[in-house]
Amino acid sequence: MDGVASEKKLPNLENKNIKLAVIYALLGSLCNAIMSIFVKLIGEGQSTVEVTFFRFFIGLLILLPWLLTEKKMFSTSYLSKLFLRSMTTLLAMGCVFYSLKYLPVANVVLLNNTFPLFIPFLVLIMLKIKTSLKHWISVIIGFIGVAFVFQAHLHTTFNSAILIALASGFLSALAILQIRLLSDHVSPKQVLFYMLFFCTIVTALLLPFYFKMPTLHELNLLIWVGVFGAGYQLFITLALYYALARIVSPLFFSAVLFAVILDWLIWGIIPTLGSFVGMALVIFGGIMTVVQRDKKT
Repeated sequence: MDGVASEKKLPNLENKNIKLAVIYALLGSLCNAIMSIFVKLIGEGQSTVEVTFFRFFIGLLILLPWLLTEKKMFSTSYLSKLFLRSMTTLLAMGCVFYSLKYLPVANVVLLNNTFPLFIPFLVLIMLKIKTSLKHWISVIIGFIGVAFVFQAHLHTTFNSAILIALASGFLSALAILQIRLLSDHVSPKQVLFYMLFFCTIVTALLLPFYFKMPTLHELNLLIWVGVFGAGYQLFITLALYYALARIVSPLFFSAVLFAVILDWLIWGIIPTLGSFVGMALVIFGGIMTVVQRDKKT
């Protein structure tokens, strides 16, 4: 997850529309799962760098007219921090896209959504803020679920891919914490614009070293990666506009359910019992860490 909204920065909190927020959260999660499906369909036909470039470049093109409605878009003294946050997101997305070459979509989406489990560790280390015992119990439950998911893949030859998928969760947590630290100084639209802009520029600079001319079929898939990536960014931003983060964030786990259904419909992949148990524990632990989140973090 790389949402950009913040409870502190959203205006008109008294006019929140919970029902609309729920719809946007579910649409964002669906877009996330569908984007991952298109990345999976590309497979090893294109490099991770090229897929990541299309994801951010097309997203920037689609969302730019809406983003430029922000009057103070280019008025910020936090460019270096915005760049650092963008690179964290870029690394997280690269981990997701690489892992999708070798793992079922549902498992990659699940492990990317472990970010709530890492936030208490980062908050403790970076901000010296302690969390409650109930919070830590939720984290432990979530990581027990991760262990179940790992166990389900021990028989495969791509064990490194599952570690990389889990790393995307850690990097997403780091990116989210960076957003919270910036939320008093930059608007959600600024965070999103600079993330798309910096990630596009950096991947464009790397692209000559990894570029492979896509076929028409691959180009079509790459475009859809960007389209649904833009949809994901837009809908989660709107969801977090219309309701507080602690209300809608648990709904982002619905992306896992969508991914399970799409894995089954497209490839006939049904998670093992161990994977189902792991998913349930990760989702439960993740939701509880979000619900119990300290207001200071």
